Amino acid sequence: MEKKPIEISFSYVFNPKEWRAISIFKKRSLELLDTKVFSDHKSNTKIEAKFELNQNGNNSLKVTLPSEELLKELYMAFRFFYLQKEPSNFQSISNIVNHAAANEQVNGFIRFLKNQWSGALLRKEIFGIYLNNRHVDAKRLLDLWFNAHYFHSDENKEKELNILNDALSSEFSRFLLAQSVYDACNSVISLYESIKNLENLEPKKT
Repeated sequence: MEKKPIEISFSYVFNPKEWRAISIFKKRSLELLDTKVFSDHKSNTKIEAKFELNQNGNNSLKVTLPSEELLKELYMAFRFFYLQKEPSNFQSISNIVNHAAANEQVNGFIRFLKNQWSGALLRKEIFGIYLNNRHVDAKRLLDLWFNAHYFHSDENKEKELNILNDALSSEFSRFLLAQSVYDACNSVISLYESIKNLENLEPKKT
């Protein structure tokens, strides 16, 4: 379910740390919007998986994904909103905006975006499998792919990822990763659209 962004304004003076975080968030959001997946809207940026009936009467999975180069570009841009230590972390920025607004409409909108973000990364109903006695959700899948393949070479994570890919198939695993990241990015973009024109108020002089 989509929800149209609302333009948020404040009668609130952000402290330097808060304003730096918002400024970085806006900068990283523009970088995200500039990725090919979000800027081109062509067939080669499509993220899709569907089951098709083959000639033998069996279902076969057909996955359509952007090139590995475009996915790496997307994942690199997404990391700045996902990693907890980044000032542009989506949850942190949402909390700052939510606190600053103190407005029922804005609070409801931020709550919707945070639920949308969590839904993208905690989809337990999609997987229904366990790895080392832990349920696999999209966040776990993302952790494995990022730390074993895209940005790090963690040996233990690589072993777990190989086991998971054997269970899901590597193709479907890649689709689930891409779809989850794409959906989470939509929450980021909606928040950005709501605060892109925001300017900090001057502190009151005493």
